[in-house]
Amino acid sequence: MEKRIDDIIGIPRRLHNCRLSNFKEHNESSKESLKLAKEAANNRSSVLLLFARKPEGGILYSGTGTGKTHLGLGILFDILEHKYIDRNGVLIPEYCRFITADGYARDFHDAGYNRDELRRRLLIAFDDGSGQVKTIMLDRLGEEDKTGIQCIKELIYKLHDDEVQMIITSGLSEKELRIRYGHQIWRRLSDDVIVISMYGKSYKQRS
Repeated sequence: MEKRIDDIIGIPRRLHNCRLSNFKEHNESSKESLKLAKEAANNRSSVLLLFARKPEGGILYSGTGTGKTHLGLGILFDILEHKYIDRNGVLIPEYCRFITADGYARDFHDAGYNRDELRRRLLIAFDDGSGQVKTIMLDRLGEEDKTGIQCIKELIYKLHDDEVQMIITSGLSEKELRIRYGHQIWRRLSDDVIVISMYGKSYKQRS
């Protein structure tokens, strides 16, 4: 049986239908976030950070359920459908990957691979080893445990140096990310970056 596009990319079944076209605007922040996400997709921005909290001071709302993963996947699919197409008009999903920070860190610790091997497996686009993944969505940055921070930093360095396009979602604010990963990582992430700061109640709390 032929593999689904979502399965090739590595997207969990519960997230298969996330598109920009079906994102629900529930407040002014989500409305503005959708607008910026569409701009990011159209511009094919090299790095995108989606924050679920206000980066400035004041109340920090819960980062869960505000729609950042939905928007990130919407951008990923838009890029796939407009950029990774062969001469016959067929999509090439092998050029895209979806991973979570905590899942990658778990693989690093549990699978017994060394650092280089784990990154190599992640970035191979095709089974025969030809071609490299071109766009990666790194979801839930900051949810890996403390022992996983170093392997996430090394992954970001690798993706940046290989000029792999990154779409990153995080429930942490810019300040929290700087503290957790260091200013050098932030500088790399800030190259050609579009930062979308979302805030508001979780969809689980909305009527």
